[in-house]
Amino acid sequence: KVDSILASPFEQVLFLDPDNFVLRDPTFLFETKTFKKYGALFWPDFTIRKRESELIVWDLMGLKGKYVPELEFESGQIVLDKSKVWKGLMMAKYLSQQAGYYFQQFLGDKEAFFWGFAATHTPYFLNPGYIHSVGAKVDAAHPAGDNAVDLSKKGSFFCGQSMLQNDFY
Repeated sequence: KVDSILASPFEQVLFLDPDNFVLRDPTFLFETKTFKKYGALFWPDFTIRKRESELIVWDLMGLKGKYVPELEFESGQIVLDKSKVWKGLMMAKYLSQQAGYYFQQFLGDKEAFFWGFAATHTPYFLNPGYIHSVGAKVDAAHPAGDNAVDLSKKGSFFCGQSMLQNDFY
């Protein structure tokens, strides 16, 4: 992901994973005050970033004592101004190139962006909007196809299959 962003001939980049689809034209994001201020818009994942006591990488990046509870990045959709966030991107590239070591410390490319930006003190904006799980209600009358769901228990289950991210407000 980092390499494709860096290889783009555009200074301002909207990166979308192939399994993303937008519900409206996302180009308005380039005109938001938030984007103009930070040059980096990220959306949250479902999990909270691990604490300093759980990850040695806080110390490796010189960030010991700087932990703030925050959701991890979901890197399926990113909006960047490369001229404003170059240092953070280059550090994320380095971390990705050294994946054999660093990806044991944190969860792959999605967190390489966070650590790259944090280690270089590159500002970013993480959308505070709630992330939602989109899926289907499953019960004996409405099975989940090939999904392994134990329907012998009474009631129904929610099978989340996709993330629904919110616009910036």
